Amino acid sequence: MHFKTKKLNVIWLKRDLRLLDHEALHVALASDNNCLLLYVLEEELLNDSHYSERHFNFIKQSIAQLNQQLKPHNTKVLCVQGTVLSILKSLNERIPISLYSHQETGIQLTFDRDKEVRQWVDSEEIC
Repeated sequence: MHFKTKKLNVIWLKRDLRLLDHEALHVALASDNNCLLLYVLEEELLNDSHYSERHFNFIKQSIAQLNQQLKPHNTKVLCVQGTVLSILKSLNERIPISLYSHQETGIQLTFDRDKEVRQWVDSEEIC
């Protein structure tokens, strides 16, 4: 038996860890595709001098708060550790994805990462 597979809308949460007034989330939810809220704890950032334990504690607390807000919807943020690109590639191998995220200001490391993800998205014709 074959099933027609819809796309999976992946909402990549970076620095904007909120549900309200979140344009990328709003656009993703407006389609009839299933949605996945994804946060990637990036190994490169763990070792970067711009980040500290206090920063990562704030992220953990913010995601815990998001998950509390999402309980009535029977869902939560998927948190994984690794590189964003490898995780997105792995997801896309299982089910075609559409990627949603905020454009944001960060450090050179995150800017380079975003350009690399954009290049992959364009090469795979992911919208």
